[in-house]
Amino acid sequence: ETESMTSENDDKKDNENNYILTEDGKFPSHDDFNSQLDGFDTTENQRIEPSGSRNIEQQLQHLSGTVVKDVRFMRLVVFMIIINSVMMGIATFDFVTDDPDVNQAFESVDFAFLIFFTIELGLQFIHRGLSLFSNGWLTFDFIVVASSWMSASFMILRTLRIFRVLRLVTRVRVLNEIVAALINTIPKLIAIAAVLFLIFYVYAVMLTLFFQGYV
Repeated sequence: ETESMTSENDDKKDNENNYILTEDGKFPSHDDFNSQLDGFDTTENQRIEPSGSRNIEQQLQHLSGTVVKDVRFMRLVVFMIIINSVMMGIATFDFVTDDPDVNQAFESVDFAFLIFFTIELGLQFIHRGLSLFSNGWLTFDFIVVASSWMSASFMILRTLRIFRVLRLVTRVRVLNEIVAALINTIPKLIAIAAVLFLIFYVYAVMLTLFFQGYV
C-alpha cells in the first residue's frame, strides 16, 4: 500500500508540474487556460492568409483581364495610338511650333495620351503580374511608355515619343506577324550576306592577282 501511495503522489506531482501557476498561486481552470492560449498566435494561425485580400486581388485581376482582352478596348487602344501618332506629326509644323498657345495645347493632349497608355499598361500588369515581362511585345510597350515618361521630364529625350507609333506593331496582328517573320529570317539573311561576302572576296583577290601588273 505504501508503494502504491508513493506512485500516486509521484503521478500527482508530475501532473501538477505540467500546469502553469496563476498570479495568486492557484492552478488555472480549464477555461482560464484556454483564455491564456487565446492571447498567443499559433503557427497554424500564422499560416492562414486573410481570404478577403486574396479575393479582392483575384477580382482585380479578373476585372483587368476582362478589360484588356475586350475587343472594343483593343480597338480603342489602336485608335488612340493612331491619333497620337498623327498629332505628333502635326506638332512638327511651323504653325504649332511658332505659336506657344497651340504648342501648349498639343503638349497637354500628348500628356493625356501618355496617361491613357500608362493606365492601359497598368491594367496589363495587374492582370499578368511579373509574367508581363515574359511577353516580348508587352515588354516593348513597357519600354516605350517608360521612355515617354522620361522624355516628358527631359527635353533632350522628347524625340523618343515618336516610338509610340511602333506600338501599332504590337496591336495590329498583320504587322505583328510581318515583324515576327522578319526577325525569324534574320539568321538566314546573315548567312546569305556571309556567302555574298565570300564570293566578292574571292573575286576581288583573283582579279587583283590577274590585273595587278596592268595598274
